[in-house]
Amino acid sequence: MLSLHVENAKQTNLVDLNKIMRRSKGFWGYSESYLDEFMQRLPVTENCIKNYDMYCVYIDGILGAFYGFKKNDEDQDELDFFFLDAPYIGKGLGRELWKFSLISAKELKIKTFVIASEPHAEKFYLKMGCKKIGVRPPPIVSMPDIPLLIYSIE
Repeated sequence: MLSLHVENAKQTNLVDLNKIMRRSKGFWGYSESYLDEFMQRLPVTENCIKNYDMYCVYIDGILGAFYGFKKNDEDQDELDFFFLDAPYIGKGLGRELWKFSLISAKELKIKTFVIASEPHAEKFYLKMGCKKIGVRPPPIVSMPDIPLLIYSIE
């Protein structure tokens, strides 16, 4: 059984978080040019780590996932990052990462949050109990619309 451990993200994690994000997005079969554009437009930045509630998840001592909450432009709590490194996708660790994110949300006193989902991950979020409330235009023109979901903590 794998050992999982959560820590607050630090500036020293920045390069690794971006590598995990790229590999996670790449799992879905996006082209290298798409991934290059995505990472140029939407990287994890020093500002994200400084101003969001960002968490690193270590899997058997290796940084293998991360998630983060922020206030979006509508002043809603948003799960803005939720990335599992590609080698771990499909092994049940997404559900564990979700559990960690809910624990963090409760600690942050978040009752409801929205998610602008990776289109391929929408089914996962629906299985976790999220409700679809609409779509957002994609950040990159060649990308499909982004499912917008909401989750309420009981």
